Amino acid sequence: MDSAMQSDDAVTQETGKPVAVDRILDAAQVAFASHGFEAVNVQQIADKAGVSAKLIYHYFTRKENLYVEALTRMSRDFFDNFKPQIGRAHV
Repeated sequence: MDSAMQSDDAVTQETGKPVAVDRILDAAQVAFASHGFEAVNVQQIADKAGVSAKLIYHYFTRKENLYVEALTRMSRDFFDNFKPQIGRAHV
């Protein structure tokens, strides 16, 4: 089944989180990186993620929590990309 066709409560194999959470975080990362925290509202992220704003509040409670989680995910992804290079540098 295509991930776009999965229900919002389906869980991804990679993260173990609901598909909707991954879509929300994808949309949030792009929105916050492009426009900044103050210029983005939850409804804009919901529209991009294809979910309701209510679902975002269900998972993250506040816009600030979504922002922190999006930044944490971006940082983790960034450093994960450099782990192989860092490991080779210490050899």
